[in-house]
Order: sequence, then C-alpha cells, then structure tokens
Amino acid sequence: EERKPPIHPGTVLEINLPLCLPLLGVGNSSPLVIRQVVPFPACSVPSHCFCRPDGLGKVKNLSTCLLSLFLSGVGKTTLIQKAITVLQSSGLPVDGFYTQEVRQGGKRIGFDVVTLSGAQGPLSRVGSQPLPGKADCRVGQYEVDLASFEQLVLPVLRNAVPSCGLRHRVCVIDEVGKMELFSQPFIQAVRQTLSTPGIIVLGTIPISRGKPLALVEEIRKRRDVKVFSVTRENRNSLLPDIVAVVQSSRS
Repeated sequence: EERKPPIHPGTVLEINLPLCLPLLGVGNSSPLVIRQVVPFPACSVPSHCFCRPDGLGKVKNLSTCLLSLFLSGVGKTTLIQKAITVLQSSGLPVDGFYTQEVRQGGKRIGFDVVTLSGAQGPLSRVGSQPLPGKADCRVGQYEVDLASFEQLVLPVLRNAVPSCGLRHRVCVIDEVGKMELFSQPFIQAVRQTLSTPGIIVLGTIPISRGKPLALVEEIRKRRDVKVFSVTRENRNSLLPDIVAVVQSSRS
C-alpha cells in the first residue's frame, strides 16, 4: 500500500479545479487553484511563525500564504477605488494610496497621489521643469515630482503593518509604474510590503509593452501574486471577484 507523506501544519494544499471563469474574460475552462493552509493547533504558534514548503525544500513565511492582487489594464484605478469602499465597509483595515488625473479646462495636466488617510500632492505635471540640482525624471510630457511622491507614499508603505499579530491589513499601491519607479526607496518599500506577514497588497501595474519594467515583471512572477487583466469588456463585472480574492486571503 502506498504511504503518503504526512501533511504538517502550515503546509498549503493546492487543488486544481477546471472551472469556467467568464467574469475574467476567459472563454474556455481554466484551472483555478484553491489554496488552504493546514492550521496549527490553537494558540501553539504565533501567526508570524507560520510557514510553508515551496517545493524546493525551502520554507517561506506567512506572507506567501496571503494572495496579493494586482490589476493591469483599462480603468484599473476606478476599480481599485470601488474595491476600497467595499473592503472598508466590510471592516477590513485598508491603507495605501492611489493616483488620479488632474485636469484643467478639460485637459489632463498631470497626476496626483492621494493617500487613503486624505493627504494629496502632485506626482507629475505637464511641461514642468526639474528644480536646480534635481534629476530630470520625465515620462513623455510629464515631469515627475519625486520629492512630493516620496513624501506622501513612503510613510504609508513603511507603516503598513498589522496592528496586532493576528490581524491582516490591505495595502493599496496604485500604481507600480514608470513614474513611480524613478524612486529607489519606493521600489524597496514595495518589495518589503509584499514580504511583510499579514499584509495583503491590492495594487496596479501597467500592461507589458516596450521595454519591461524590472519590478513589474518581478511582481508578475511572484507565486503569491494574482494578476487580473482589466478590459473595457470585463471591468464592470470584476469587482466581486477582486473583493472575494482579497477577503479569502485573510481567512
């Protein structure tokens, strides 16, 4: 009789089910991976000590058992804002930031960063010139205000830690794109946030085109990240799926 290896507490069981995912724009049956963590005995191990094998004999901490979610495509910021409202109303702690267009006379003149605590400041402006002694951080016609961006965003990411060991928190990062990636401290903060136990990241990344962005490709390849492709056809129906993924990640 074949003897199966023991399943240790903390191990993630993965079951592939052929399910149709019309809301994701998938026409054919596609595998859906359901993950379930085998629990430790009650009160025996604190949450930050949970671990899982990665198939190579190595062990990863609890953060890899939480599924972070990134959106890529059209209308992703609007979708993020709707998800924030639903998650906050469900009682889940949510912090972070999003970007929004700044328009003047009906014309887009730049982008602002808005934190969920209510702070707001410029990310970029059309035709702006860098201050003397400052690097020229430009994307197309937009000059990035790196100092403003870092002043608003870095404290939010560095403080995105669950208030107690057993509580999960959502950190919104909208977005990890060309403008934001001029900041090396931001790159480090994103990596740290993705690896922090108890943090579920809900973020956005640009569509892959042209020269790949190193951190964006790194995020896409992470085993603990799920990427939703947002299109004009599916963006109005994805909200329930996004909320369900985030909420199931804390269970």
